[in-house]
Amino acid sequence: MLGELWKALLDYLKRTPYWPVLEPIVLIGFLYVGVCVVAYQYLQWRYQVTLDLPLFLQSYLLRQVSVSFAAVVGSFIALTYRRVPDEGHPRSKAEWSVRIGVVLITAAAALSLLKLWSPEFKVSPIRVRFASFDTFANKAEGAPPAAAQEKAVADYQHLRAVTQYLLYEINHRQRAWQLEFDTTPFRADLVTQADEDRCSRDDTPPLCIAEALHKQMTAEDTKRPLVLITAQALGGGGTRAWFWLNRGPVSVVTLSDWGGPGSAGSIEYLAYALVVQSVMIHMQDHCGFVQPPTGAPEGVVVGNVFDLQPGIDAMRAAVLTGHFSPNDERQLLNCFGPEYMRTAVNLTSLAWLRAEPVRETLRKVYGVELVGR
Repeated sequence: MLGELWKALLDYLKRTPYWPVLEPIVLIGFLYVGVCVVAYQYLQWRYQVTLDLPLFLQSYLLRQVSVSFAAVVGSFIALTYRRVPDEGHPRSKAEWSVRIGVVLITAAAALSLLKLWSPEFKVSPIRVRFASFDTFANKAEGAPPAAAQEKAVADYQHLRAVTQYLLYEINHRQRAWQLEFDTTPFRADLVTQADEDRCSRDDTPPLCIAEALHKQMTAEDTKRPLVLITAQALGGGGTRAWFWLNRGPVSVVTLSDWGGPGSAGSIEYLAYALVVQSVMIHMQDHCGFVQPPTGAPEGVVVGNVFDLQPGIDAMRAAVLTGHFSPNDERQLLNCFGPEYMRTAVNLTSLAWLRAEPVRETLRKVYGVELVGR
């Protein structure tokens, strides 16, 4: 029916005296819509990303397609407008110079806009490091029984080995960013005594010390954001943090709130936390991301990866079914492009972790079973 209506409209326009003027405009409109449809379908084919139409219409991709199309059409018009000279008046070199100049100016303006609207596709790798088991232990609570302590340390070391394998799996399955594993366990004496004393008075000592370590790394090593993993709780003086803390390029993830390194699902939780923290660090660096989201109702969660998690039950549900909200997907797409968005969505779903080859390796080599299907 739409085709018949459109045909009737064209037939009507062709009978009007304005058709010679409208014809090139209609043709350009047809071509523009066709180019947009091809770009939309290519995006789905190339990145296996099915975008909602509103998301595509609000994305930088449509703006880039529009600018490129306008530049090509403008250049074509500049080169062909009244190209056939009047009899006896051939085109002068000056006129051709003007036409070529217009084409160059159009191309330069288009390239400038394309660069302005291009996503930040070069995100830095992220370094992952385990703290020694008792680095942030609260000495006032007293030492646990020797047998329990030995088992906890063994579970922690085992999880550290499994995590190194998981990082390699993440790295070879995608190109959006890389996770580097620092094999040297972190100890508090690796930062200066002044930083250690200052952080001991902080509300969240692990995050404070991780930031001190990051500053030291940036002075001596390649600048990398840092995710530090610990077995102790993150709370300090007046703050009780859950699961993880983040400030700029530094995050600290604890296994304590999950139930300890030997608890069921700790592998899924740690894989999920590393991906979420990586994306959060990148979004804060490039997209002006604010955590928690401004105006977010406290204690109300929907399973989005950036929800504030009130407790273990909500976190377990998020790890098993976590996803990005449409608004977060839109922000990822416009900040980093479709490949990064696809990578973040796929990694957060943990489908790669539950794939049979990875399950089999974890079972045979590391002797662990995953909780989720």
